[in-house]
Amino acid sequence: MNEDRDDGEALTGPVLLGDAEVRESLDATCAVRAVRRALLEHHAGRLVAPPRLRAELGGQELVFTAGRLAGEGLHGFRAYGTGGGSDQVVAVWDTASGALLVVVHGTELGPRRTGAIGAAAVETLARPDTVRLGLIGTGPQSWAQLWAVTAGPLRPEAVTVCGRRADRAEASRADCAEASRPARTRRTPCPHTPLAPPPFSSPARRPGQPESGRTAGRPAW
Repeated sequence: MNEDRDDGEALTGPVLLGDAEVRESLDATCAVRAVRRALLEHHAGRLVAPPRLRAELGGQELVFTAGRLAGEGLHGFRAYGTGGGSDQVVAVWDTASGALLVVVHGTELGPRRTGAIGAAAVETLARPDTVRLGLIGTGPQSWAQLWAVTAGPLRPEAVTVCGRRADRAEASRADCAEASRPARTRRTPCPHTPLAPPPFSSPARRPGQPESGRTAGRPAW
């Protein structure tokens, strides 16, 4: 945290958060609740969220998404590069005063945000008696999807992890088993052309996310 203050004075300046703070402070229930509210606010016309913008930088891109929540008096943006493993930056301002309130940097918030979006969709579309969950792909996003889905009302009894590489599917299955207790998990080969579309799907990786590589506190697949 940025503490531009003298002793006895209130904290000023933006709150600075990194991956460690996101892992420690952001639980799945909170993430899904925030995403669900954002979707409802957008539907009601109270959240402005234009399409993402891309700045071409000669073989690499810098991507921006922005939004304004009028009822809360907040606006901000997210930015990330597409060069592989790029950190993301999220900044939030107070609209009335123009003060920068929060800056979040790192690689943790993006996958958890996407996982929460997927969970909100699953909760809306899945039958209430759903007991099986299928994960298509074994990238870092698989764990985030399961992390978010199992925090809601759905309690799958079994989770199937589908991947083309047996070793990555097994690593993903083991990590998902930790995230989905007490659900049973299993892996299955995934053909290049599925015989039937899955009941739901989400992006396996965010743009620029490498195929593998362990981040502290995260699976290595």
